[in-house]
Amino acid sequence: LCHCGSTTVTTPTTVTTTKLVTEPSTTTTTTTTTTTTTSTTTTTEQPVVEIVTCDVLKPVSVHPGDCSKYYQCAETERGLEQLERECAPLLWFNPESLNCDWPETVKHIRPECTVTEG
Repeated sequence: LCHCGSTTVTTPTTVTTTKLVTEPSTTTTTTTTTTTTTSTTTTTEQPVVEIVTCDVLKPVSVHPGDCSKYYQCAETERGLEQLERECAPLLWFNPESLNCDWPETVKHIRPECTVTEG
């Protein structure tokens, strides 16, 4: 704008507007991870389970060391096996009747079984 005497002269002005445009930038970060794996092998010995096959002519038999127990032949996933069974408390296995019975009856059939007073 110029004031020259009584005349006002307007000088054209150029206005430049700068627009700040932010463009997204991509940053690539490379991470290297090193993994160390340690393997430990433990060997545990399993108890040996003796599988006794049954005598089909004698499917129930006495336990040689415990008068309250007996063996019964049963079908399992491994075939016919002799499984250890136990009579209810206070009863012994009677090899004649093939059932659990009172000790007073069994001790006459199995003299190795003794009644302990307690």
